[in-house]
Amino acid sequence: MFSLNDSQTSFLNAIKIHNNYPSNIGGVFKIPENINDLDKKIFDYFNSIPILKTKLTCTNNSTYQYIDYESTIKVNKISSHEMNSFFEESFSLYNSLLFKVALSDNNIIIVSHHILLDGGSIKLLINNLYSYLEFNITPSFNDRPLTSLSSKNSYYDFWNKELSNNIYTPIRLKRLDSSISSAKRKMVTIDSSLSKKINLLTEQYAISKSCFFEAIISLYISYINDSNNIIIGTSTHNRNYKNKDSLGMFAKTLPLSISINKEFTFIDLLTSLKKKHYEILRNREISYEEILKIKNQLFDVIVIDHGKFTYENNFLFYPSLELSLVLNIVEKNNEIILYFDYKESIFNETEINRLIKRIKLLIKQSVVNPKIESINYLLDDEKFLIKQSNEIPSVLELYYQNLYQSIDSIAIIDNNIQYTFNDLELLSNKLANKLLLIKDDIVAIDIKKSFYSIAAMLAIIKAGKTFVFKTSYNQDFLQDYFHLNHEFFNSLNFKSEKLFIKENQFLCRYYTSGTTNRKEVFIKNISVANHINNHDSYQQQSKDTNVIPSVAMLHFDISLEEIMLALLNKKTLLLFDENSLSNPKYINNQFLQYNVDFFTTTPSVFNYLWQNGAIESLKNLKIIVLGGEVLTKSIAKVILENTNSKLYNSYGPTETTIAVTSIEITDYKKIPIGKAHDNINIIITNNKSTLPKYEIGEILISGISVARINEDRFVIIKNVIYYKTGDYGYQDEHNHFYYIGRIDSEIKRNGVRINLSYIDRVLEKNDYIEKSVSTFNNNLITTFYNTKSKVNKSVLYEHLISSLPKEIIPNNLVEVSKFDITAEGKIKFNSKTIEHNLIPYKPKSLLRKKVLTIFMNNLETDNISINDYYLTKGGDSIKALLLIATLEEFNLKINVDDLFQKTIANIIDEIKVVKHKKIYIQNNDFLVKEIVFTSNKKILLYGSSGFLGIHILNELIETTNLKIVIPLRISYLDFLNRYYDFFGTSLDESRIEYLSFNTFIDYSKICFVINATGNVKYIDTYENLTGINVRFLNSLVSNSIKNEVPLVHISTLGLSNSYKLLKENTNKLHIEYNNPYLNSKASAEKRIFDQNNPYLRIIRVGNLMPNFDTNKFQLNPHDNAFLRLLSTLSKESIQTNYTFDITPVDVAAKAILKTLLFNNKVSHILNPYPFKFNDLIDSKEKRIVSLGNDVIYSIKKIDSLETTSCLKKVNFTYPILDKKYLENLLKLANKIFNE
Repeated sequence: MFSLNDSQTSFLNAIKIHNNYPSNIGGVFKIPENINDLDKKIFDYFNSIPILKTKLTCTNNSTYQYIDYESTIKVNKISSHEMNSFFEESFSLYNSLLFKVALSDNNIIIVSHHILLDGGSIKLLINNLYSYLEFNITPSFNDRPLTSLSSKNSYYDFWNKELSNNIYTPIRLKRLDSSISSAKRKMVTIDSSLSKKINLLTEQYAISKSCFFEAIISLYISYINDSNNIIIGTSTHNRNYKNKDSLGMFAKTLPLSISINKEFTFIDLLTSLKKKHYEILRNREISYEEILKIKNQLFDVIVIDHGKFTYENNFLFYPSLELSLVLNIVEKNNEIILYFDYKESIFNETEINRLIKRIKLLIKQSVVNPKIESINYLLDDEKFLIKQSNEIPSVLELYYQNLYQSIDSIAIIDNNIQYTFNDLELLSNKLANKLLLIKDDIVAIDIKKSFYSIAAMLAIIKAGKTFVFKTSYNQDFLQDYFHLNHEFFNSLNFKSEKLFIKENQFLCRYYTSGTTNRKEVFIKNISVANHINNHDSYQQQSKDTNVIPSVAMLHFDISLEEIMLALLNKKTLLLFDENSLSNPKYINNQFLQYNVDFFTTTPSVFNYLWQNGAIESLKNLKIIVLGGEVLTKSIAKVILENTNSKLYNSYGPTETTIAVTSIEITDYKKIPIGKAHDNINIIITNNKSTLPKYEIGEILISGISVARINEDRFVIIKNVIYYKTGDYGYQDEHNHFYYIGRIDSEIKRNGVRINLSYIDRVLEKNDYIEKSVSTFNNNLITTFYNTKSKVNKSVLYEHLISSLPKEIIPNNLVEVSKFDITAEGKIKFNSKTIEHNLIPYKPKSLLRKKVLTIFMNNLETDNISINDYYLTKGGDSIKALLLIATLEEFNLKINVDDLFQKTIANIIDEIKVVKHKKIYIQNNDFLVKEIVFTSNKKILLYGSSGFLGIHILNELIETTNLKIVIPLRISYLDFLNRYYDFFGTSLDESRIEYLSFNTFIDYSKICFVINATGNVKYIDTYENLTGINVRFLNSLVSNSIKNEVPLVHISTLGLSNSYKLLKENTNKLHIEYNNPYLNSKASAEKRIFDQNNPYLRIIRVGNLMPNFDTNKFQLNPHDNAFLRLLSTLSKESIQTNYTFDITPVDVAAKAILKTLLFNNKVSHILNPYPFKFNDLIDSKEKRIVSLGNDVIYSIKKIDSLETTSCLKKVNFTYPILDKKYLENLLKLANKIFNE
């Protein structure tokens, strides 16, 4: 038996996590004509190659491979329509052949499990088959699996540097799907002329085809992501000269980090890519799992070059993908053929066709070597021009059109009293004449909705002023304006004739009710007129109706549309007061009584009325216009299936005057927001560039509809001023826009950006769901929903899991009977409703309590509720592997699929014990009682790979004979290399036991524990710092007390900066820091002090500086706050009395072990000879100038008397730091922070 090589191991891990992971590889190949004894020759050929008879076996939880020489590879006969099923049929992974062959007409189909062969091997196999069939040349391949392709050197540092600063850059913005789902293929042939140009370019600069198309794809991804640094996948053959003609699984997919400089030419980009490929080849011998530790979401697209084919072939396509796009390149007959394998959840047929057109557009430009900044990414139909209409009349001009023909018609019905247009005209004219006496330009209408408030509005417009309706929602903003109330109607001895006053530029003011608090918006006269006069939509359709109701409150801009559509088109306006919404039956009766046939409102109000007694009247409507929020599929379906109404969906922030797009909805399964209205231009951008159709970005609006607002929400693109809506959307090929969600509803959970609106849209696609609203609190997403019919919550979870990337699935689903409606007709939440309805999972049996602890440690969380799923608590494929491995150690088995389909509570309740075995729950514990060095027990050292921890480990090896248990957070090879880098010698591993960081510990074999772990980023968020610094320590403290094993916690609580506050003889901590790092460290110490337990002890350390002997410093020097301060003080020539300590890390490690001999609750490891900056460094020459007694201060300055006294008793003294050490330290500080 042979072990698997690195590529095989990575692939095995992938298929363990995903049952439907694409695992078959192969092709359909044309058989040469006139071959005698074809069946026999094919049978003999494949059975003569031992490697094809490889099988896998599992022994002691490890997978091995072996060759079953006695097995036979059969040659199947299948029909052409059976070829796909032959390819898709899965192999049994263990103890069966992983290779099969079939003949169909004049084709041979070969299929291999990918763990056996890669694409290069398939090509070798076929080339040799052709030689054998035509020339009888016997193939010669390796006769045993190749188990090692690399030296065991680690290239982790290269990949860490390569990837750590790059963000995930998908090919479809905001459309993420990390699951494995169905895929399709599109084949595109690049014509011979363009293929020739590509070949000439790549040959001239010695560039591979994959490199060329990686550049093309990268340019597009860079453009849509607005990022100059992107990552795509690249396939490496991973072969050397010894195995270049061998069969096996060598191929490896690696991330390709690409930097795109807009000043580059395309050739410059190709050259940089070529260099990057060489770097990857030199550093390719790293496992994919190690790379995932650096960045768990790498790339979305991969480019694979299959090379030239001289024979007819069609390499087989696997019908499911994990990535969004795989671009396969093939050369045949001097033409380049591209196979686009794409995931259906990311691209539909139209979208992939547009991508292909765009790739062709980029290719045509690139072959002439343009500057990257000059490349055009938009297709011709995406260069959208604004739709202009004729000269726009003003609001009053529209009002006076046909007024006198309708003068006796009913204009307003208020509380069942009918007023004609003549009544309205006479009263508004008198009011307007009286308003001429008022100097104020802005008038607040302090009258509840009625005939009189509408007359006042019209009068203010006629008087050339600006109106604003006063309600309880905006009254605080209107204190400085003139208030027109009922008293103003007294003494109206004014003319009732029409005024000829120029209308004010600004018609009215509104205070938005949106997601970003209320703000003042100045609506222009021409904007309202343009909206009402819009062609090709519901505004024109409203002219064929008779009665338009005004249900919205006056401070909501939909009310402006209700009023203006009625008055300007001479229709009857039916008024409802503010309290009417609470009585849907009254609205129903009024609608029926006055034959209402047009209704513009929000989807929530319509749905509320429909469900609460207004169905009869709503069915009689001719036109329904819904806007102000998302029109859901369920509401559209109700309208389309139960009424004869025309349904329109409209979109537009208040800042852009009521609505800027609209469309008639005829299919509830597809709900766009429509095309741009007249004189309005809408684009989709990623902040800098206009995005292609179907790409999701921010909606920007320009044109005369844009109001004046007092905030910085405008941007200039190509000399055009656009309003940034803060909404996500995209445009299709018919110029229809689609709304996706709010940018300010985008949150960040577990480091992943999530748009809550997108979750709601996905859930609302489920036929059971009426409405969905997601909220975010305490790093948890709770999605509230109501249903059309009863449904089990598990069905909804299955829908979300199959439709969403695992990173954005809600933590909890909460059903509500109904959603409350605000005065603006939008959904509101009672604060009590949003409180998390999360019931903690509390298993009853001891076994399941222990398994729950395993899950909590694996997920690094302190709580799991009965509704939590593994993915929603931060689980991923790597953690899943660790979890399964940990459970298997205790003979516990779970179904892998359950991790992604069931709640954690269900998984634990159903867990199976294969064989009874004592379970030791992970106790990350530490000591504080008297420490006894027991020879038959071990020291447990956490943080051994860190700067201080690795020096403590070295000291333990050199000065004790104890065995040491090391849980590693980095790879084994990285750890050995790190030790060698620090100490210049190999690690003596004879007394060391390695464990993975989350492995469970049998504390009965541990004498004490040292915790030297820590997130040492001085500048970071508290949330990021608490994982290791606080929560991990919490588990250690609990387990130390439980198991009565001493815990020594090494604290880096900025001791040198806090020496006046931190005392050795205190048992309490009363310090709060502004810095999140120090706060996390203080929180950790507080946890220990709060326990007041003899098994817990703290050792505080000061400024840990380079090794005294080797001058080696920590791997992440940029995170060192003291070094940054030292550099700043030196560079800026600052005069300061700043006093600091310097403790070489190896000296601190020696002192820490000596301190363990004493029973101190708190110890201070601190150089007792602090330095004063002004006396130490010449601020002009920036160099060390003195080492005399004038820079050494009394030990009394810092409270470390007791520890220092104890250390002296065991003959330990701190060394005097010489001038050379200090000069090297200053040089190091300036070098690091000058880079």
